[in-house]
Amino acid sequence: MNTTDFYSLTLPQIFAVLGLLLCIAEVFLPGFWVLPVGVGFLLTAISGLFGVQGNLLWVALVLSLLSSVVFTVKFLRPHLKKGAYQSNMFGLIGLEVLVEERIDVSANTGSVRIYSDHWRALTLNDEVLEKGSRVRVHSVDGNKLYVTKVS
Repeated sequence: MNTTDFYSLTLPQIFAVLGLLLCIAEVFLPGFWVLPVGVGFLLTAISGLFGVQGNLLWVALVLSLLSSVVFTVKFLRPHLKKGAYQSNMFGLIGLEVLVEERIDVSANTGSVRIYSDHWRALTLNDEVLEKGSRVRVHSVDGNKLYVTKVS
């Protein structure tokens, strides 16, 4: 393919290439905004196959971009889990775990195991929880977890 072949691409073909590149780029980029733009370009390229040309093709591009972004925001985004993949200690909040050592604030005892780590555990209301009790992490304070019993 020489350079004259490249410059002879039609606008719908360029939109198709851009759309595919953006859809592939979505895999490597955080967020969820590149895919709708790529889909908008692909939709415009498809409209070019059906004979849409000139200024009407640019109108089709704007409408395709708007509709794909609106569709994503209105219908897809609400189904994505917000905050599902938190990192660091805040990712522990909400986890249900088992008590490894009896939690008793007056005796200064209590721990839970999360993954392979032992964490110092306290209850919110100074309740005593026996080993093997199922608890939910309510909050994190330094290296201590505040837990509540799961009923």
